[in-house]
Formats: sequence, C-alpha cells, structure tokens
Amino acid sequence: MQFPPAAFSPRTHFLYSHARYQTGNYGTTNDAATNYACPGGNLGDTHVASCGLLFDATPTGLNHGVYGAVNTLTGTVAWTIPILTTAPDSGVTVAGDLVFFGDDTGLFYGADAATGEILWVFDANTVTNAGGANGGAAVYEVDGVEYVLYGFGGNPGESFKLGDAVIAFALPSATAAAAKRAKTK
Repeated sequence: MQFPPAAFSPRTHFLYSHARYQTGNYGTTNDAATNYACPGGNLGDTHVASCGLLFDATPTGLNHGVYGAVNTLTGTVAWTIPILTTAPDSGVTVAGDLVFFGDDTGLFYGADAATGEILWVFDANTVTNAGGANGGAAVYEVDGVEYVLYGFGGNPGESFKLGDAVIAFALPSATAAAAKRAKTK
C-alpha cells in the first residue's frame, strides 16, 4: 500500500485502500557513467560505496492490484476487488455508504462500502479529452444534494489514456431526497 491515500468510514469502521502487485528486477551496477550513486558517477558525487540499485522495467501484463477494506475493529480483511487491468493509482473516497475509486484505463467505480459490491461504473473513455482514473475524488454537498467530483487525467507512464476532464456525479439518493424536500416546501 502506498500513495494515493486511503479512506476511513466511521459508519463501517473500515479502512479502504489498495495494494499493488508490481514485479521488477533489482540488482547493483558499478557503471559510473550511468549511475549517479557510483563514486565519480554522472553527477560527480559519491553517494554510496556500493553504487546503487539497477531497476529493469516490469514485464508486460504482470502489474495488477486490488482494492479492499480492512475492518479496524478486528484487523481482518472485510472485502477485496481485484483490478487485473492495471496496478491501481487511484485514491479511495468514502461518501455515506459508498466507496469510490478508479483505474488507469479510465474506469471509475462506486461500490457498497460494507460489502464491496460494485454498484456503478463510469467509463471516462466516453467523454472527450478524459483520461485515466488515477486521482482522488472529492465529496461535497449543494442544496442537500451530495456530489462526487473526480479528475480524469494522467501523465505519461502513469495512465493508459492521457487527457484532462473534471466531472461531478450527483448521488441519486441525495438527488431524490432533495427533490422530495423541494416538493414539500
């Protein structure tokens, strides 16, 4: 578990986050021309006597991840959702009894915070100039309607689809409740 941030719900007592499964080849190199950590390296500084780590790119198809919830009262995993298309980079946001997260392919999910059941999926590829879903959502309320705001976009190497779009989604239950209140006034 690493960046982006996790979320906590006082209703469920769950901590929501992700885990990444990302393979790689690590080793040391003594090539001062390409490794700044070697004595006399390309930055001219000596950082460590053993030079440094060499990292080879991850073989294609081996990066993936999982979103899930841990019950903070028991320490057990409450639920998990495998994401096989990408290693997750999205923050997790809780709004009421829902949890929201995305993946680099541009999919943005809404799930039941207690069970992890996916209730809704938005595909950012249906919106011009929208990119991958690898940010963190914001939640706000206007006139009794709760919204989830998400920025779809990415940087090279971090998202399968580049672009920039900020989209707000109204939570249906909040919209219906606000409409009912307006009718009774």
